[in-house]
Amino acid sequence: MNLNANELATLRTVWDAYSADSISNGCDLFIRLFKENPTYIQWFPKIGPNLKNDPEVIRISQTDIRWVSRFIDAAIAGDNQGISRYLRKLAGCHVRAKVNEVMYDVFKECILSELVEKLGPSVMTVDTELRGNDAVIRNGISDLEFVSKIIDSLVEQSPEETRKLIRKQAGCHNSHKVTEGMFDRMRLCVLGELNDKLGPNVMTDATQAAWHKFFKVYIAALYPA
Repeated sequence: MNLNANELATLRTVWDAYSADSISNGCDLFIRLFKENPTYIQWFPKIGPNLKNDPEVIRISQTDIRWVSRFIDAAIAGDNQGISRYLRKLAGCHVRAKVNEVMYDVFKECILSELVEKLGPSVMTVDTELRGNDAVIRNGISDLEFVSKIIDSLVEQSPEETRKLIRKQAGCHNSHKVTEGMFDRMRLCVLGELNDKLGPNVMTDATQAAWHKFFKVYIAALYPA
């Protein structure tokens, strides 16, 4: 495939975010498809009158979401045989169902519209220099994994492990001259991203209070008076 590593990484990141809520997003995708193209529903005779959470809609949407995930995996792995196998299988299904190129292009537009609507412009950018940048990806993953380890140590009530992680991070911050003020701005960015990405249903007042408390303790340990 004529996609570079950064483009493939972007596909993987975006699709992972979208498919994290695969049932709801998958149903919404096909609801959009059938609403905008009502004649298409004739190819799915098992679908009932209520599309939202219809078992058949869930089944076909989950199948398609898994298929895209596997296709992206094969592309990232450089598995040309796997890519060819997936395409042959999909082409066979489309021939049997009489899905033509125009219809599939309509489906493509529905997917893109759903990605923009569900993930927002902060994820579905037109183009940025930072998105897909290897260093940004590496640092982002490293920081996410580090926070996960901190939380794990707190959940497991392992103070020695927590102290070890804090000492390690404090050393990194000291060597890179990361001040408490700079880290506090990072805290605000993290909280802002959590709110943007997860929404008010997840980031309730109680959840936000817990995160503020976590960061207060975190920063106090990282930058002792």
